[in-house]
Amino acid sequence: MPKHLFLSTLMTFFLLCFHLIIPTVLISQEAPNKNMIRLRLPLWILNRSIPIDPKFDENALSLLFDSKKINATKQAKPGNPTLIFLALDLVGNPTISKTTKLALSYQIQQMPSDYWVCLISAQESITVIQPPTNSKQLLQNKLDSTNQIGKSGLLESFQALMDLSSSVLNQSNIRVIVLLVTDSDAKNYRDDYENPTVNESDGQDLSRRFIGRKLQEDIGRLSETILTFIAPLVVVHVDPEDDDLNLIYHRGLLQLTKTLGGHILTSKSVGDIPNTFQEAFDWINKSFVIDFMIPRQEKRGPFSIKIQLDSSVKSSVNLSYPQRLILSGEIKK
Repeated sequence: MPKHLFLSTLMTFFLLCFHLIIPTVLISQEAPNKNMIRLRLPLWILNRSIPIDPKFDENALSLLFDSKKINATKQAKPGNPTLIFLALDLVGNPTISKTTKLALSYQIQQMPSDYWVCLISAQESITVIQPPTNSKQLLQNKLDSTNQIGKSGLLESFQALMDLSSSVLNQSNIRVIVLLVTDSDAKNYRDDYENPTVNESDGQDLSRRFIGRKLQEDIGRLSETILTFIAPLVVVHVDPEDDDLNLIYHRGLLQLTKTLGGHILTSKSVGDIPNTFQEAFDWINKSFVIDFMIPRQEKRGPFSIKIQLDSSVKSSVNLSYPQRLILSGEIKK
């Protein structure tokens, strides 16, 4: 099956599950407005790089969209119902994988009852291991029985994962967030990033002289593509390699995460893993999703955006959010 048809089928299946499982009140019931586009944007409010949960109403937030000021209409905030897309790319050391899943299971046991988790395998393509559920025992059983082998798949599955999660985000009233857990090694992809083929007919081909050139180009293209698929994202990279190619790879993952206004955490030893996931779930728990209604545009973008928070809320904070986006809906005729 062609990849775009597979993704369309998967999305239809998932959205059906979503509507059956998530209470109707949490699904967007707003009638479409042909003159407006609903934007749901991720936001973290940081104090010294740590996410916090200040109390404010949506009137304290505004958006500069293409230099025009737009007020927020709604916010999904910490303490509100949440859907987590838990995507796994764990094909490395079995001991690391086992410790990672134990740490995830522990954090899942601490979740409120109005948190749902959809468990996904993110390898060459995305596969739903477990549709959305708030059954902690079921999620633990699925995690325990999941055994991923083969090549790293984060880069190959990333666009499909963000496409799915952003589609669900924009059809709901709840917080939707992606937690992407990977032990990927740049040398373990199907594409040969370590020693790419040289274009013999191109005298300017410098891919062998500059390590990671193809990897940087692929991540650069992906960073532009995902501007259409904005959703909150937290990445946990466990047991990363520290050779030159993997340092370039890690900077690329940071670039992808920052493009979406998200956050990446690294666990460099087995002993770090539980604390790393505690921090990851703190980012999840303190995430916001802010709604804005913008006039329908004559072009898709990319547009530069800036979210502003009234200084009376808290003066010494920083905001983390995507600063560019491409509209995915219909444009103005």
